Amino acid sequence: MNTLALFHGGTCFFLRFERGIIGVTANHVVNAYESAAAANPNTVCQLRNSPAFDLVGAIIARDAARDIATFAVSEAVLSHIEAIPLDCRASWPPPEPQHLWLLSVCGFPETMRTSRADRSAEFGAWGALAAVECVTRDEILITYDPAIVKPTEWAPRLPPLGFNL
Repeated sequence: MNTLALFHGGTCFFLRFERGIIGVTANHVVNAYESAAAANPNTVCQLRNSPAFDLVGAIIARDAARDIATFAVSEAVLSHIEAIPLDCRASWPPPEPQHLWLLSVCGFPETMRTSRADRSAEFGAWGALAAVECVTRDEILITYDPAIVKPTEWAPRLPPLGFNL
């Protein structure tokens, strides 16, 4: 009997430094994975199409207040998933974002996810270039207004206001 696999997802991105590659995700994503793994030991973490990835073992640091988590990623995993890290070797720390600068934002909403009987899945993406409204010590605030946000080439459909991203 072939049953549909249940897929939950989160987003991450990769930064390349002199000392290696760092994955960055939200701390709530790691919390959700830990909860799912505690409830079902068959739960696995995958980065794109990678084999099972030991997310908890790869954690570098987590900050619940800022909702951020970093983890180590090998060159082999990065190559396997065909991800291109942002090269930070010559430009770290990055400049502080300024009012009205455009930032790239993206996600894979659960409502845009399709599971198949062969245990594969398709994750539809949402992405845009959104304007910076305000920068504080702990946050970069952007405004999502479909009338002014610019869609990305790889995700040209903007979701409506109120869409659960």
